[in-house]
Amino acid sequence: MSQRRPLVWVRAAAIATLAALALMVWSFVDPQPLAMMVFMTAGQALGTLSLILYVAAVAWELIGSRARPTGPPLDGGGRGERALGGAGLDDDPGGSPEEEAR
Repeated sequence: MSQRRPLVWVRAAAIATLAALALMVWSFVDPQPLAMMVFMTAGQALGTLSLILYVAAVAWELIGSRARPTGPPLDGGGRGERALGGAGLDDDPGGSPEEEAR
């Protein structure tokens, strides 16, 4: 459930945003003062709730990504792929243009 939680929060934020937008648009369709005040206030509350849900989902993902490792551990004091036997950026598989000219 913990991996699906941010997805549920983002979906709820999207639905709340659409509901808030619908309420705010409806307040312009029915421009009575009391209706406009109620719909705009409710729309603002739903919009704020959607923002809170979205920020919570992003924060949950950021905190979760720090807690779980993303790759194999590095051996050799932080030398990156070269410690694992891979090619580094400074490895040149072919000759340089100066060597080819000789």
